[in-house]
Amino acid sequence: MGGWVHGQGIPRAKMKIGGSFDTREGRDVDRMRHACDIVGPDAALFVDANGAYTAKQAVRFMWKVRELDISWLEEPVSSDNLARLCLEVWRHQRWLRITTLAAACNLEISGDCAPHMSVHAAAATPNFRHLEWFHDHVRIENMFFEGCLNPQCGMLRPSTKPGNRLAIRTGALEKYRVA
Repeated sequence: MGGWVHGQGIPRAKMKIGGSFDTREGRDVDRMRHACDIVGPDAALFVDANGAYTAKQAVRFMWKVRELDISWLEEPVSSDNLARLCLEVWRHQRWLRITTLAAACNLEISGDCAPHMSVHAAAATPNFRHLEWFHDHVRIENMFFEGCLNPQCGMLRPSTKPGNRLAIRTGALEKYRVA
């Protein structure tokens, strides 16, 4: 996290919480405090509970960490609980319908997974909030594609040319061939 925020200038970082399904809240509180110390006061910390809580547990947990000023809580409840689910979806074929629906409800959209593949659609979305920058996704995209973007001052600047400008590194994929 510190490398992204301080090294690449990304003004926000996200971490997973709720992995113990509410049995180790104290551990998550400690991890969140530690993450805030690492990223510092000038960066935002986002958390993703992956549906680990009931609605009441999520409210209670976030009240416990209110002094940390968490600016984004993703999927606090199960995706089966659509009435209370934080809207965060990434599917290209449904992006326009989902973002339009979210805008009609005054909700912002977060782009999740494959940032280099997602950046163009996200940049064209008026109610777009942020594009998630997962280490594993970025690492894999850089391994397998030429033309990946490099954050400058915490931002990606997509090309104005058509397409995503990515080219597959076929040689890098060869060692992963199964059949």
